[in-house]
Formats: sequence, C-alpha cells, structure tokens
Amino acid sequence: MTSRFPILAAAFAAAALAQFASSPAQATILDIPAVSMTQTFGAADSVDRTQGLLDPTGGRTNWIAPLPFQGNGQVCRFSIIYRDVNALETITARLMRKTYTLGGSAYAAPILMARVVSSSSVSDGVRRTDAPSIPKPLINTATGFYYVDAEIENINMALIGIQIDVRPNCS
Repeated sequence: MTSRFPILAAAFAAAALAQFASSPAQATILDIPAVSMTQTFGAADSVDRTQGLLDPTGGRTNWIAPLPFQGNGQVCRFSIIYRDVNALETITARLMRKTYTLGGSAYAAPILMARVVSSSSVSDGVRRTDAPSIPKPLINTATGFYYVDAEIENINMALIGIQIDVRPNCS
C-alpha cells in the first residue's frame, strides 16, 4: 500500500501545476498533503496516518515527495502546515533541486532552494510557518528535478502538509 503514495503525490502535484502551465500570469499554490509523502527513514509502524496527517508515534521519521514543476518560474513562498504540542522538537522541510548535465556526473549534490523549520512557540492548534527566505527561487525544468523532503523530529507534532507558492515572478 505504501507504494501508491509516490504516485498519489505526483498526481496531486501535477494537477496543481496544470494551472501554472496554462495561466503563467497567476500564482499557483502547490499543496502537498503529508499523507501522500513517502517515508525514507524511521519504522514504518511509527506513524499514524488515519487522520490525514503524519503523526509520529515514536522517534524521528523522514519523508520525501516529488515536485513535477512545468517550465520556468520562481518559488515565492515555501511553508509547512503542522501541529506542535510542546515546541521541544522541530519539523524541518527542505525544497531541493537535483540538477543534471547530459554527459556529466550523476552524483552532484542536490541544491537546497529553501528551508523551513517549525516555530518554537507552543500551540496545540494548526499552524503555518514560512521559510524566512528563498535563497534559490528559480525553477528551470530543462536542467533539474525537484522534490521536497521533511524530517519530523519526534512525537508531539504532526505534519499536515507543505505549500509552495509558484509564480512567473515574485515581485
């Protein structure tokens, strides 16, 4: 059943980006539901997904989702939507670009485009935290692939989703 999650993530992302490709003058908010992400670290039975979120039940977990951007543009905002009970641990999400050059090395390190870490304030409600900056905002699908990875440090927090605001120009 876990093998369907990457396909679902790609389908959600492709549908959200279809508007960006057909209407480049407008912003597109790409919503990535946390339950559509694929687990890359942590025990498979250490996360509760029953409520439509990733709610760790023991220890650190890592997650990844593809971002099938189309064409060129800019990332203007990168956010996590989450719940944190005690502010003792963090959720960290990274927007990554894997570049390539035909004939070049496949092992060049991915580029960190943006990073967001959950807020240190305590609130048992749903919150959104935005990346303080987008150091590498440009999207160029001709020479790169894009993905997001997230780390949930421990229990007492849950990842609901990730939002990416994509526009032709951020100004």
